Amino acid sequence: MCRQSRMRQQSGFIIFILFSASALQLPQCVDRGWMQLKESEMFTITCQGFVTGDTVKWSLVLLSGVKQPIGVCRSGEVQCQTENSGFMVTRPSPTFSAVRVIQNVGSLDDQTISCSGDDDANTQFCNIKVVYDKSNVFVFVTGPDVIITNGTASVTLKCTVTGLVTDVRFMWSNVKCDAQASDGSTCIFTPIPPQDDGKVVTCTANVSKSDGSGREEASASYAVSLRYPPFTPPVISSNVPDVDFRSREIVTLTCRVKGGKPPVSVLRFACGGNAASRSDVTADGTVASSLTIVPADLVDACICSAVWSPEPQLYTATATWSITQREIPAKITMFSSNGYTNDVSINERDKTTVTFRCQADGYPDPSLTLKGPDNNTLTTTQSRRELGYFITSAICEHTGVYTCAAENGIGARDEVRKHLTVNCAPRYSPRDKSSSSPQILETELSLEIIAIPPPTNFTFTYQGIDMTNEASIIVDDIVNISCKEDSEREYVSTCIIRPKTRLENGVYRVNISNPFGGLEYVFKVLFQAPAKVTLLSFNGANNSLTVSEEDQQSINITCEAMGYPKPTLLLRQPGGAAMTSVKSAYRLLHTLAFVRCENMGLYTCVADNGVDTADQMERFLNINCGPRRIGTDDLDEIPRLNGTTMQVELIANPVPSVSSYIYRDETGSKDGILATGLFETTCERDLNLTYIVLCLIKRLQPLDDGLYDVIFTNPYGSLVFALQLENAESAAVASFTLNNIASKVLVVNESEAVSVELECKVSGKPLPTIKLTQPDGAVLASSVSAGEVKFSLPPAVCEMMGPYTCAADNGVGTPDKMLRHLIVNCAPRPFSFSTPQSVLETLSPGGLYIRLIAHPVPDRFTYTYHSDAIPREDKEIPAGVFTTSCEQDRLLENVVTCHLSTNQTLEEGEYKLAVGNQMGSSDYLFWVSAEKSVSGSTQGSNLSTGEFAGIIVGVMVAISIIIIAVAIAVHRQNKGNHSLH
Repeated sequence: MCRQSRMRQQSGFIIFILFSASALQLPQCVDRGWMQLKESEMFTITCQGFVTGDTVKWSLVLLSGVKQPIGVCRSGEVQCQTENSGFMVTRPSPTFSAVRVIQNVGSLDDQTISCSGDDDANTQFCNIKVVYDKSNVFVFVTGPDVIITNGTASVTLKCTVTGLVTDVRFMWSNVKCDAQASDGSTCIFTPIPPQDDGKVVTCTANVSKSDGSGREEASASYAVSLRYPPFTPPVISSNVPDVDFRSREIVTLTCRVKGGKPPVSVLRFACGGNAASRSDVTADGTVASSLTIVPADLVDACICSAVWSPEPQLYTATATWSITQREIPAKITMFSSNGYTNDVSINERDKTTVTFRCQADGYPDPSLTLKGPDNNTLTTTQSRRELGYFITSAICEHTGVYTCAAENGIGARDEVRKHLTVNCAPRYSPRDKSSSSPQILETELSLEIIAIPPPTNFTFTYQGIDMTNEASIIVDDIVNISCKEDSEREYVSTCIIRPKTRLENGVYRVNISNPFGGLEYVFKVLFQAPAKVTLLSFNGANNSLTVSEEDQQSINITCEAMGYPKPTLLLRQPGGAAMTSVKSAYRLLHTLAFVRCENMGLYTCVADNGVDTADQMERFLNINCGPRRIGTDDLDEIPRLNGTTMQVELIANPVPSVSSYIYRDETGSKDGILATGLFETTCERDLNLTYIVLCLIKRLQPLDDGLYDVIFTNPYGSLVFALQLENAESAAVASFTLNNIASKVLVVNESEAVSVELECKVSGKPLPTIKLTQPDGAVLASSVSAGEVKFSLPPAVCEMMGPYTCAADNGVGTPDKMLRHLIVNCAPRPFSFSTPQSVLETLSPGGLYIRLIAHPVPDRFTYTYHSDAIPREDKEIPAGVFTTSCEQDRLLENVVTCHLSTNQTLEEGEYKLAVGNQMGSSDYLFWVSAEKSVSGSTQGSNLSTGEFAGIIVGVMVAISIIIIAVAIAVHRQNKGNHSLH
């Protein structure tokens, strides 16, 4: 919409040639041809001739041929969309489309506007020609022709001035602008319906003319045209104040929607299938629609919906109406089973089908629920007045109270109960299903069975220990049973079986019955009893048994016991070791094949079943045998009697005696000579192993060496026991040589790589044990019962120097030993096998200590100074500058400690000491600092106790390495030459 004010009026001409096209036919241009318009007037270009609702596009065609969009009217939309602020695109009717020119007419001089369908086909054009005088000044207010709003939409108004002007000032009146442009040319405001409908908004422009003629003022107005929806939803009313939902009288219902510009055009009113056929508009703009109903026939609510067509999203509302009905509490009117309203009793064996029916009344319609005997829900309905449920082939477990309940939220819940009884013969419940193993009756048995009515008849019979009795014995008088119906499951009975008196162990059977049948139940009576051994026999004899080894008998051992539960039987042999066992049994059998004296002793049978303490029975098996030596190994070895007594272990029963002693000379080659009164022998039985006899042979006087026979005898045989008599002599070392030299000291030179052979010879009766040991006490070689031993050392080095010992011991008297000293001469060298000297020690005021391996003690010392000059020159230090002394270590004779010191101030630098003896020399480097070069004997040693201990440890490590080397040599010598025993 455009409003304008003319300051100076001129006429002009605009020429239109407008062509339009739709998708179906060629559009026509209305007001076609040359048109004469005033420059200040707005004008409208209309396009017609297209199909109703087609999409129409408007464009401004530039001289370059490019189309600049003006706007579009889309198919199915009431409002057109304007895309250029100089135009307003509208659709006046379904087959028309129009563009209103709202900008300065002069700006369209020699322009073209096109109208076309959505596919741009058959587009036609209209040329616009205008003649105007630019000295004219006009004011325009532009805004939408129609504003559709519900009171929340904002609208923008624009004020425009044309002509040759400067310094434009705008002012708006009769409107409250929410926002304005910085120059005041635009005003954004929110119109409120209906009061702002028709309001005239004025824009006043105060301008300065470019030709200098002064300021002028002009105004333009804009009339607000609103379209707005109703502000309240539809309302449904009745011509009857209170409608009874049971009434058959006709009632008129009216749905009204008030307000809106334009009023709602779509109003739908229906009650179920009955719909209003028309709508009327009253003088005040109210839209109404009416229909008639019969309340008793009304099932669903009435619904009235209204839609405001210009903008459905702004207003689409619905109203509902229903009859206020009278509420009635739920009430059960009928509950039956198989058509009977009273309790029903049937028999399980008839396989009867039971049908439950339940009916109820009330408003709203109640929901019905059927619950079973255990209060579980069987079935339910929602908002229905009837319920049905059936059970096919009813069984005992269906017995109980069935409840039909109705409720609709009005008042209390209504319930009716009916009892169903299904009679059946006793049978096991799932908890106590019959098993192949009868239960054990201790104090009482609990049995859960299913039966209606509960059983009342019981007959007990005794079947024997293992149901082997051919004829059952009725024992009703000693057993009691009572059955009690379960409080929750009346078809379940719990029967308790209790003995009236103590029952005999065995199997019992009870017949449990009611009028519809019976059930057989089997149980055992096994009262707990502690285990007791009733029999332990040898070959059937329930007492101790005596047999002879020479009979080569086999002994069958039988152990029997009693008690419940069945005990575990264990057979122990003499000494307590287990022979065999069996679990859960009353009998144990074991066989000793071809018994010997070693089988003699006390046998024990133990029975244990966990009740009270274990029980046992003992029997002694006595086996007679002649005397013999123990074992089979070493029987050819003749024992030696070195002292006055010797103990002999024999196997014999009864205890043997000695019948005679016989002498056979030293080799045993001569016939024996009866030796009477020379020996005394006593024998007694071992306390733990009865087949062992311990005999003590005692020499009564000095005897010649040789073989003697001691004859042991008892009623079952005799034994010739040979012994070797040797008069003892204490051990003595006869000779101990180093390289066959018997002197106490052997001196060798390390440089000559001499191997040293040690040889030791000993004497004594019996032959003694010999041990060769090296200086640190480690054993080089040993020999048992030998007369001599030899050992070869590897090539001698200084570390092997020291005393070597040969010791002899035969248990007679005091052991004997002999020492030989090995001295190894060697040139001085570091006391350990470490790497060459890498860190120089500094000569301290107390002097400097160095440790060396050397023998004899070094006595030659030469000092040299190493200068830093290039080329390097060494200067020999005159005698007397340094004081040097060396001493042999008190513990390790191959270790030497040398102390060097000076009382002069020396040049700082590196010094070398050449220390030597008659075997050679070695160099030692040290450092002298100028401020520390003066030393004296009073300054103390620079070797700490820890350093000295470290040196000793190093030496010991070196000696250990020598020991390992010697041990390897020993092993190789023993392996290559002979074994020493």
